Amino acid sequence: MRVKGFIGSVLLVAGLLTGCGGSEVVAQDVSGQPPEEAVSAQALPPCQQACVNGYQTCRKYNLAPIEECLAERDACFELCLSEQ
Repeated sequence: MRVKGFIGSVLLVAGLLTGCGGSEVVAQDVSGQPPEEAVSAQALPPCQQACVNGYQTCRKYNLAPIEECLAERDACFELCLSEQ
């Protein structure tokens, strides 16, 4: 009985802390640079993103050996660059 009471108390405290913001996760910049100097990721152009998506699909479902997936991705990138 004591174990059930203890577990109930722990769950109650955890619920109260969560509800009152006591366990709030704060995002921090680990680069050490001020926010205006921090580098942000940029999205790829649609054509190049399609190449990356095709490569990821090829690898995820093992559609071909990695060398073939890489060759297809590289050919796709070349095609994207030639269209610009």
